Amino acid sequence: MAADVSLSRSRLQHLYTETFGISISKDIITSRLDKATELLKKSEYSINKVAELVGYPNASYFNRQFKNGLGMTPTEFRREYQEQEAI
Repeated sequence: MAADVSLSRSRLQHLYTETFGISISKDIITSRLDKATELLKKSEYSINKVAELVGYPNASYFNRQFKNGLGMTPTEFRREYQEQEAI
């Protein structure tokens, strides 16, 4: 990204955080997790497929990121969502 806008990585990170109030990496993680929650709610994709679709190299890393971000695993999230929808 930095090369595309002819800036050093550190300068781009500084400007991005200053402009948007969040680091690039946290913003990317948040965007991926938002898309993952959408897919988990509205599709029957496996957890592995959801991880792949939102850009994670493997499901175990995706599971860790998801749990850190949302406080539960993708499987727990899907189960909880489905239970709420059934009510």
